[in-house]
Amino acid sequence: MNLNLISMPKEHSSPSLGWYGILAFELGWIVAAGSLLGYYADQYFGTSPWLTAIGSVGSAAGALYRLIAGLSRMSHEKNHHDRED
Repeated sequence: MNLNLISMPKEHSSPSLGWYGILAFELGWIVAAGSLLGYYADQYFGTSPWLTAIGSVGSAAGALYRLIAGLSRMSHEKNHHDRED
C-alpha cells in the first residue's frame, strides 16, 4: 500500500520549488499534529509534559523518516530518468 502524498511529476528531471514547499508543509503538519495530540493526551491524563514530549519527538522522527524517504525516492527517480536518456 503506497501512502506517499507527494510524488514528483514525471516530466520534470529536477524537483520544482513547489515540490519543496509541499514537502515542508507536510513535515510541519506531521510535527504539529504529534505535538497537539500529546498535549491533549497530557491534559486528559494529567501527565504533563511527558506525552507532549513523546508526541513531539515521535512525530519529528516520523517527519525525518518521510523526508529521507522522499529524497531517496526523488534521487532514485532522477537516476532512473538519466539512464533512459
